[in-house]
Amino acid sequence: MVANNRNKQKLGKMSIKLDLSGPQGNAFALLCLAQDWMRQLGLTDEKSDRIIKDMKSSDYDNLVKVFAKNFGCLVTLYKDGHEYIVEEDAEDVEVCQDKVPVSGNP
Repeated sequence: MVANNRNKQKLGKMSIKLDLSGPQGNAFALLCLAQDWMRQLGLTDEKSDRIIKDMKSSDYDNLVKVFAKNFGCLVTLYKDGHEYIVEEDAEDVEVCQDKVPVSGNP
């Protein structure tokens, strides 16, 4: 189970899979992907800046947690061949609420 499982069910099964063990899991790649998706989804600059600031606020594990919290409805994360599990603890998810899937695989 990935964060935002309820929203993932609303949007339907997503085909975007991201391997955190490979180059797609690089912190800079995740930040770039997040910025691209937020732009495609039409998030305000204020919301986008808040998410990016939160992603950068600590270490890599925090970055992945914030990414999963906000984009878990759009992507399934894997690490070492297994689905990456993130605790579902946030109610302030900006991205996945009532949004349509973005186009393209990372």
